[in-house]
Order: sequence, then C-alpha cells, then structure tokens
Amino acid sequence: MPMDKMITGSVETADGASVSYMRFGIGERRLLFIPGAGDGLADASGAARRLSWWMRDRARRFDVLYVSRRNGLTSEIGLEQQADDVARVMESLSFGPALVEAQSAGGSIGQLLAMRRPDLAPALVLSSSTAHLSPHTRAMCARWLELAQARDWDGFFEATAPVFFPGPTGAMLRSFSSLPVSYTHLTLPTIYSV
Repeated sequence: MPMDKMITGSVETADGASVSYMRFGIGERRLLFIPGAGDGLADASGAARRLSWWMRDRARRFDVLYVSRRNGLTSEIGLEQQADDVARVMESLSFGPALVEAQSAGGSIGQLLAMRRPDLAPALVLSSSTAHLSPHTRAMCARWLELAQARDWDGFFEATAPVFFPGPTGAMLRSFSSLPVSYTHLTLPTIYSV
C-alpha cells in the first residue's frame, strides 16, 4: 500500500479499550512495528505523517503495521495484556504472520508476542532493547521514571537527551529544551517498573 494510502484506525480490545494503529507501505512482506516508550508522546493516530516519514525506508520494502499501546494505559495493564492487545489488532486486520520489530521498551511486548503467538510473530528483531538491566541502567531508568511521573518534562529531556543523542546533535537539541512547549497532552505509557 503506497505511502499516500496510509490507513489509521483503532481496534477495540476485549475489555473495551482502544488501540490505535497505522498501516502503510508498498512491500509484499509484512512488518509489525511495536514502539518504545515514546509512543506515550503521540500514538499512531496522532503522529501518522511524522511516523510514516521516519519509517519510509521500511515502507519501501514492507507492508508496515505500527501498533500503539492502548489508549488510557494504566499500571494495572501488564506486558502480557499489551502483547494480547497487539495480537488482537493483528487478528482484526488479518495481518500475520509478520516479522516483528520491537523497539526499546516495546521489546518486552515483542518478546511476549513472539513467545505466546508464534503463528502471528514467527520472527523478531529487537532494536535498542535489552533483556537485562545493569545496575547503572536500572538507576538511570528509575530516575527517568521519577521525572516522568512528576511530569518534569524539562528534567526528563535533560536526563534522556545525552543518552539518546550524544555529541553535537544532543547539544543542539538540549539548546531547545528551554522553549515554551506544553506537554499537558502527554499520557505516560506503563511499560515496566524498574
């Protein structure tokens, strides 16, 4: 499906929640993309054009399904349920089997999906993800979680930018952190506790 034929929508879960998705691309092979924690900044329906541009290389080779976490995600919804939500979207759209790319915090969801539903996810690629956290990484993630829960977005940006954008790019981005931006629309995705 060409980029100009991008489809966005949502699927209702068994318990009545909705899960946003975006589908685009011209390839014959299917690729399911499970995003990391940044999905809480703007889900598939809210950032469709930006995400499709970011994923344009994948779209040339694959029929891409980008699945967000459920809207209104709470701490009561565990990783298993989030994997079930992704499976439900795939089944609703008859999208499978598919190569799964799970990024960052989405890696845990991707691993569970591949383990529990190999009929939908026979192959898994983890990007910027880990199975175990070192003490240093665990402390860093705990600090990020504190900042996010306190809705201290300036502090969160200052703490995360050097990790994700080292060098000149990070320095440039950090110079924008003082711009007046409203983050009141953000919902925090629940991924795991540190």
